[in-house]
Amino acid sequence: MTFAPFVLALTLILSLTSCGGIQKMAVGTTAGLLFDAAYEMETEPDWDHLKESVGPNLKVVEGLYSLSPEDDDLLVALVKGYTAYAFAIHETEALADQYSDKSKSISLSKAQHFYSRAIEYGLEYFVEQGITWDQLVKSPREEGGVEGLLSKKLSSDKRTHEAVAFFAQAMGGLINLKKDDMTLVAQLGIVKGMFDWVCKEDPNINHGACQLFYAAYEAGRPRMLGGDPEKG
Repeated sequence: MTFAPFVLALTLILSLTSCGGIQKMAVGTTAGLLFDAAYEMETEPDWDHLKESVGPNLKVVEGLYSLSPEDDDLLVALVKGYTAYAFAIHETEALADQYSDKSKSISLSKAQHFYSRAIEYGLEYFVEQGITWDQLVKSPREEGGVEGLLSKKLSSDKRTHEAVAFFAQAMGGLINLKKDDMTLVAQLGIVKGMFDWVCKEDPNINHGACQLFYAAYEAGRPRMLGGDPEKG
């Protein structure tokens, strides 16, 4: 079953189960399947089909999460989904707008919006794991850094790795799109620390995300700030 029909079938099941307890049971038993089914969205070769299907599917997942807010599979699926939606769809279109010299890009605004939504869901996940935003902000300056904080608080499993990787990608993407926001740019150390942690735990996560991040990280900073454009 492909991802879109899976979500539609699940929506139909929930619409036919009026009892709250039954709905929660249905959500709980299918959340793991939904988390795994998201892999198909990541590997969808038809960009136009992906563009048309991701948004509605994400709204369904948000609806399911509202019924079962304690379900971490759904929460991480939202972090992954909105990060991918911002990156693969709206940032791609924003880049096309940039090359065509559009003075104002709606796609750029949407990319920023959906990266921000992914970050919000990611912070919910981290709070559940005992990590606050203030702790993340302080961690690069503390002993052990971001990696130490994550190692202390988080387990080492696929769901956690993906939560960290996609949250870091969302933060990095938003920073890249808002380079004039110095408060935001100052949080790049959090992004770097998160990738350092997750890429040691799972170097092959998300189809080469580690290699892509480190290349962009080196190429995107001038030498005076420690970057290495040739290495990137």
